[in-house]
Amino acid sequence: MRVTAGVKAVDPSVVILLHIALGGQNNESVFFIDNMLARGVSFDVIGESYYPKWHGTLDDLRDNLNDLVRRYDKDVIVVEYSALKDEVNQIVF
Repeated sequence: MRVTAGVKAVDPSVVILLHIALGGQNNESVFFIDNMLARGVSFDVIGESYYPKWHGTLDDLRDNLNDLVRRYDKDVIVVEYSALKDEVNQIVF
């Protein structure tokens, strides 16, 4: 039994997040998620980290989040960031 299946068996209401450290990198995010799905990893929410030094511009972040929501029909949140807090919050909300 996969860990996520075990968690859901104990409490189906637990939300499982897939964390990706590629906030503004869409091709890499899609590659990672597609590979997780191909391996049978189940999750409820996609969580992205965003640090502009490594993950692109705010436009890159916005475009990536919008694509992931449409592509996978899952909620997407930014779970980790430090710089540009107001700007990141505006994109997410």
